[in-house]
Amino acid sequence: MISENQEVTLTVHGLDEYNQAVDGEVFARKFADFLKGLGKADIAVNGARKCKFMLTDLKTGSATATGKERVAKKGAAPISGGDFYVQSISDVYWDAKRANAVPKGIVQNIIALARGAGKTFSFTEIKTADLSVVRIDKYLETRASRILQEVAQQDAPTGAGYDGLAFGSFDGTFKAVDLRGDMKRVVLILNVGGKSIDCIVNALKVTQLGDALDTRVEAFGVAHYERGFGLPV
Repeated sequence: MISENQEVTLTVHGLDEYNQAVDGEVFARKFADFLKGLGKADIAVNGARKCKFMLTDLKTGSATATGKERVAKKGAAPISGGDFYVQSISDVYWDAKRANAVPKGIVQNIIALARGAGKTFSFTEIKTADLSVVRIDKYLETRASRILQEVAQQDAPTGAGYDGLAFGSFDGTFKAVDLRGDMKRVVLILNVGGKSIDCIVNALKVTQLGDALDTRVEAFGVAHYERGFGLPV
C-alpha cells in the first residue's frame, strides 16, 4: 500500500573525466528508463497503471530526481510499484532466489537502465523513503542479461563450477576507492594471482576506506560466483 511519504530517488553519478558532472542527455535517458521501470512495476503489482510519479525535487552535480507515487485511479488502495521495482533490482543484483521470477519486462528495463555504466556515466543509485538503496552498474547489467537468457532458455547454463553466492574471505590490496553514493565501491587486487575483484562496501566508514587504500587487507563478505569461473566475478 502506498503511503504519503512513498518517495523514490534516482541519482546518476558522473564520470571522473568530466569531474564527476553528469551529461544532461545521459541523465534524461536514465530518468526516462527509470520512469518506464516504475510504470512496469506498477502494472506488475496492480494489474494496470494505478499510480503517477510526481516529481518533487531536482538537483544538479550528481544529478538527482526525487518524486512520490500518487494514486491516479479510484478504487482499492494500490501496492507500491516503487517498492516492487527496487526489490526486483535488488533481487537481480544479489542473485536472490526470486530473481528468475522478476517479470521479463522489468528485467529488460533493468538492462536499459544500467546500459552505459562506466562509459557514459559512472553508476546510478535508487533510494526509497525507508533508505533502501540499490546500485545500478555494469555488474547489474551483466546479471540481468544473464537472467533474461536463462529464462528464455528455461535451462541453467552449462559448465563446471559453483553458481551462486557464498561467504568467504579474500587476501588482497585495495587499489581504487569510489566513495560516492551510499554503496561504496573498492577494487581488491588479490595477492595470489593478481586478479581484481570489484567490491561493494557497507560496513566501513569513509575515513576507514580512504586509509585502507594501497594497504593489504583480508576482506570478508558475500561473493558472487558463476559457472566456469573459479574466483568471484
